[in-house]
Amino acid sequence: MNDALAKAQAALAREDYESVKFISQPLAEAGDSEAQYLMGCLFFTAAEVAKEGSREWLKRAVAQNHPQACYCLAQMGGASDFGPPES
Repeated sequence: MNDALAKAQAALAREDYESVKFISQPLAEAGDSEAQYLMGCLFFTAAEVAKEGSREWLKRAVAQNHPQACYCLAQMGGASDFGPPES
């Protein structure tokens, strides 16, 4: 793992989500599956991220056989959310 990803994981551990995005996004866009996974994981935190954006990052990581990304993507459920209708 490179230093940038180690810094992004440390930022995630201390709940500094803006730093995670700042560090991980360029790496994710360049095709790094660990960075894509970190970007997708932000949905499961208190970070303000869109579910679909996180889903797309996780799909990219899964396409590169990232096992944790596969698990997180499964936890998100399908493209449609289920539950009672909102009134």
